[in-house]
Amino acid sequence: MQSYAYHPNFGAVLPYQIEQLPDDPDTQVAVTVRRLIDNAHRDMANPWVQAAARQSLQLGQNPRLSPARQAINGVWAHIDQSMKFQQDEDQARMLQVVDARLPDVIEVVIRPADMARLIQSRGVGHEDCDGFTGYGACLLAALGVPVSLCVVSADTEVPDDYSHIYVVAYADGQRVPLDFSHGDYIGWECPNTGRLREWPLFSNYNLCDAVLPVALAIGVFFAAQYFLR
Repeated sequence: MQSYAYHPNFGAVLPYQIEQLPDDPDTQVAVTVRRLIDNAHRDMANPWVQAAARQSLQLGQNPRLSPARQAINGVWAHIDQSMKFQQDEDQARMLQVVDARLPDVIEVVIRPADMARLIQSRGVGHEDCDGFTGYGACLLAALGVPVSLCVVSADTEVPDDYSHIYVVAYADGQRVPLDFSHGDYIGWECPNTGRLREWPLFSNYNLCDAVLPVALAIGVFFAAQYFLR
């Protein structure tokens, strides 16, 4: 059920909702990734996203590079300039509402359209790795660049669990990792402990039809019990 509360990062009263996911970590990741993909599909033609995509393309202009490489460089520059990393549980606690479920919220997803509007109006957006990934993937898709969402097991303390997510673009026949939240440069890819899976943004994908995660929706936020760093 949708409710409303003030959030200082947005400087406004926003709709939010809390949902629940089953306990299996792989199912939690799969449903979270599906939400990111669905959000990108819904928002890539949104006027706020289109405006951010055009701005990104201007940042990446270089006649010596292919259109795809210019788009990648521009989206990287745009996100680097306009997004800051914030742990989701911290962002959830900032929601100014009395709700006993908030301490259990550790995953927050903001729709790309809401992130684009937030950046345009306030100059900065706050998210963690899934938010950086969802926004970057949507902008690149809006610019015609094929992308996947890549999840990996990156935490040595839980080596069998997926724990990080980032974008992989396919440009000029090359696979280009884009870790917008943690990468120091285009092409950097975090080490993993043996598990890696990619979900193309546009393809048939089979994910569990499950109950959705404990989620905080702001704009349309989505939060899960499983934490992708």
